[in-house]
Amino acid sequence: MLIKFKFLIIFLFVLLVNNIFSQNFTIKHFPPEFQGLSANCHQIIQDMNGYLWVATEDGLCRFDGQEFKLYNTDEGLKRHEVYSVVEGDSGDIWVCTRGGISKLNDYKPFDNALDSLPIFSLKIDFNHCFYDKTTSSFYAFDEKLPHNKLYKFDNTKSTLRAVVDNCILHKVKIDSSDYIVVRSLDSESLLSVTNQDTLIIKSITNHITNIFKYNKKVHFLIDGVVFELNNNQLISSTTPFFKSFPKDIKTIKVVGEDIYFISANKLYFFDGLLLTEIINETDYGTLNYLFCDRENNIWTCTSNGIIKINPTPFNGFDKTNNLQGIATKIKRDNNKLWVSTSEGLFYKFDSSAIFQKALDGYINDFIIVTNDSILLSFRTGSIKLFNPKFESLKKFVLKSDLIADNNLKRFRKQIE
Repeated sequence: MLIKFKFLIIFLFVLLVNNIFSQNFTIKHFPPEFQGLSANCHQIIQDMNGYLWVATEDGLCRFDGQEFKLYNTDEGLKRHEVYSVVEGDSGDIWVCTRGGISKLNDYKPFDNALDSLPIFSLKIDFNHCFYDKTTSSFYAFDEKLPHNKLYKFDNTKSTLRAVVDNCILHKVKIDSSDYIVVRSLDSESLLSVTNQDTLIIKSITNHITNIFKYNKKVHFLIDGVVFELNNNQLISSTTPFFKSFPKDIKTIKVVGEDIYFISANKLYFFDGLLLTEIINETDYGTLNYLFCDRENNIWTCTSNGIIKINPTPFNGFDKTNNLQGIATKIKRDNNKLWVSTSEGLFYKFDSSAIFQKALDGYINDFIIVTNDSILLSFRTGSIKLFNPKFESLKKFVLKSDLIADNNLKRFRKQIE
């Protein structure tokens, strides 16, 4: 009986652990039919203003959390097949296409003046680009024969080197070290680790996909296998659960203590204890890319649009999100969340985690009348109209043909 009781306790403990750590995901699919989004999506980035940019086979899509705007050859894009996209120093968007490179300034039509530079006018298939903000340098390469050329553009000096020895593919800062993956002309990948001293390691392969820190160790995804850096050598990861993961990992993303990865065209989630399959190709086609936005939502590029995965229905916002004061009311319009507090009126776009301050003052309540008009009730008792577009504030004048003049005067006095 004692042995059976012990087995029962163990079974209940395992069941309890599974229930405690089970994960419920909110999955939202944006199919190709959604406002012109392409079927084949390759990459997602988020710019400094919170907008998401999606590289697709039919152009470049900007997503504000509510609507997509498609940029294609009509706006000056070299070709509609976009493979890679990066953000520059001042928010410029650099776009690698099948027919050359384009740049978007302040979300306006593409900068055609760049056509005078050889790299932008080349009618070749650029499939990867990287912008190093520390040196204001843009890197691009075409790995298809017979080209196999590497390019570097100095954005500060506006100078171009058509063929360089090494082209940066990825650059990740972990703790105080910079981990830099470069491609050389002979197609070898090099890993450069910079921290006072510089260490260059020739990798055992030519495809280093991801660099991340997990369990206090720096890991690398190389040709579908997880490696770690040990005594200046890349070795197969010694972490037990990495060895138990499905093989041929396509891409991996670490969010806090959680791991997301794509293998065999399935998206998996690992919370440190349990491995859970979230989605597969049956519903969404080929899974191509993983991206984590500022609110820790996971985005997946597929051959059937993009997918947003929220691991929890709750998001917390505080001073770290620039939300100041004691919150009084929360409301939303088409694409923004508005919050009134004891220190003012704040808003944020759906794709951003950072709030912007629209107005000072202790606000008790507010009503969004239209996109250009918000009715505010201040703690002082005054009611005013606020225009977010022009950031103007004016008195609210109460008028009515159904209320007696004496009552109107009394109400107006209370408002003022």
